[in-house]
Amino acid sequence: MVTKRVILTFTLIFSLSGKAQQAPTANQVLRELKTDTRFEDGGADWVQFSELLISYSESPISLNTATQEELEAIPLLNKFQAYHLIKYRKRNGKIISYYELATIKGLDKQLILWLMPFTSLALNNEKLNFAKLLSGRHQIASRFQRAMQQKKGLTNQSFSGDANALYLRYRYNYQNKIFAGITLQKDEGEPYLIPGKIYPDYNSYHLEVRDIGIAKTIIAGDFLANYGQGLAMWTTNTFGKTAETTESQRFGKGLRYYSGADENRFMRGAAVSLKVKEFTFDLFGSKNNVDATVNNGLASSLTESGLHRTTLEIEKRKNQNISTIGSHASWLKTNFEIGLTAFQYSFSIPIAKNDKAYAAHRFYGKSNYVTSLDYQWIVNNVILYGEFARSESGGVAAQSGIKAKATDAITFNVAFRHLDNNYQTLYNAPFSESGNSGEQGLYLGFKYAINGKFTLKGYADRYKFTWLKFQTSAPSNGEDYLIQLDYKKPQGVFYVRYRFKQGQINTSGEHIDSIIYSKQQLVRLHAKLFLTQNIRSNTRIEIRTYKSTAPFTGYLFYQEIVGDIKNTGLRAYFRVSYFNSQDFRTTIYAREDDLPYTYNLAQFNKEGLKYYIMLKYSWKKLNCYLRWAHVNFVNVDELGSGNDLILGNVRSEIKLMLAMKL
Repeated sequence: MVTKRVILTFTLIFSLSGKAQQAPTANQVLRELKTDTRFEDGGADWVQFSELLISYSESPISLNTATQEELEAIPLLNKFQAYHLIKYRKRNGKIISYYELATIKGLDKQLILWLMPFTSLALNNEKLNFAKLLSGRHQIASRFQRAMQQKKGLTNQSFSGDANALYLRYRYNYQNKIFAGITLQKDEGEPYLIPGKIYPDYNSYHLEVRDIGIAKTIIAGDFLANYGQGLAMWTTNTFGKTAETTESQRFGKGLRYYSGADENRFMRGAAVSLKVKEFTFDLFGSKNNVDATVNNGLASSLTESGLHRTTLEIEKRKNQNISTIGSHASWLKTNFEIGLTAFQYSFSIPIAKNDKAYAAHRFYGKSNYVTSLDYQWIVNNVILYGEFARSESGGVAAQSGIKAKATDAITFNVAFRHLDNNYQTLYNAPFSESGNSGEQGLYLGFKYAINGKFTLKGYADRYKFTWLKFQTSAPSNGEDYLIQLDYKKPQGVFYVRYRFKQGQINTSGEHIDSIIYSKQQLVRLHAKLFLTQNIRSNTRIEIRTYKSTAPFTGYLFYQEIVGDIKNTGLRAYFRVSYFNSQDFRTTIYAREDDLPYTYNLAQFNKEGLKYYIMLKYSWKKLNCYLRWAHVNFVNVDELGSGNDLILGNVRSEIKLMLAMKL
């Protein structure tokens, strides 16, 4: 067996790449992942995702000893891949080389390379030892940010603070068994400290301990809870429809500490996950204060901006308390898992009824109770998944799908969704076109690896809204199609994408609004070239059109160079972008490189020229970052509105950051 495995390993090395490929570093993988299609157009929570990966780079987990649940906890792996890795281990024994992983279903060459910095092939994982807590890893990071142009709220003193934005975080990690951290943040225009307090506007803290007897996870402070397909309980941001066309399935990771900067979408309290044989029981409780607009003893809306600069914004600060108590129970037997979630949340200030016709089925009152049942079943190359949920209003929601690898080259995914008009829940993120209720849809996605260089992928999504929506005064329908051709070779990656989307909206007639179709089209050409071992370039041309009663067009061109400056410890990022968008509905979005623990999805509207340069300097355990961004708009006299108004046609910003590992 050993001889066969050794022969197989060397065969795979040369069949995969023609020669043994050097394992990438954790930073290299993170840079690659940041341009992955799951994150390039927004959606998934990059900050939380990247921080979890960094923790694994500091304390790699063994692929030879990790349980299926521990493998599923790795952000890069899903349940399907973890199951087949465990199955391979049971059949063949310990894994000798990473190249063996190429024979496991669901693991391709790219994913194997990405796994290397975060995992090991050791035959034992270190157990929790409280006597060694001082050997844990510490990290401190601080960030300074300032816009160069003064906003109206600063000049007229409507803002209670100055133009500086500050961020400070501390993290502790002991062998991925104990995590602790605190995050402090002050936004532009906010005071340095909350009046009467010794801390700034936003503060977040957590302590998580893993693997103490039957207690798989214990969390105090801020945490996340993600279950099933996101229909009932899902507290993080996540992906929608992307160019990863066969990925409509959610993979809930259960309870996790929260370390992001979103000031509202998390829980604050305590949680525990208990594991007894094949059964897992999660219990969680939270009392979290959030922003709300309150009138006459009723909360008309929850505010999510997180900004507390003006008197009005400060009045809304943390004046609504959301109390949540819930549980999740699951049974996992090798290739089958079923789970039950139940929770209740209540508001300290009742939610007012919205009298708008399109909001007739929205939640109002003081409390809500939600239950759901989720499942997944893996049979060879097929995974069946779904979730069924019901809210106290009687509304139900359901999603069911099947993902299958028909051949080594072809993968397809079919997903059906149904959300009643009166289905109501607070924290969820279903795979849907818009919102969390009043929608039905059928999604079909495919991926065809034509050969080692070309891959064709696409999706078709047809849906209908079964009730009125904002700016659509009748039930409506729509469709969304995407097709993309990828070409990969050692010198670079190229793709061309086309997307067509059609929906229904109001148009003002002479006497009454009527419903018409709006059409959107997108064409993108993108090339990533590896100019040298340490320098790469990214080039993109994108055109977006929109037509309802009148046509509009927007386009973007950018050129980017990223690379290491030899023998200096410096890494440089430079991009210049020209854009011209005739209407807000042809706004173009593009991800930009930014400082760690941030995700920057830039919006390009109007006409202008933008450039940014970012420098990273590394010295021993210290990393220093500097970012400068500048944009000039054409035929514009002012930017923004209200207190965010800037006189002139220029916007520029500087960011500085220091990060140290101890």
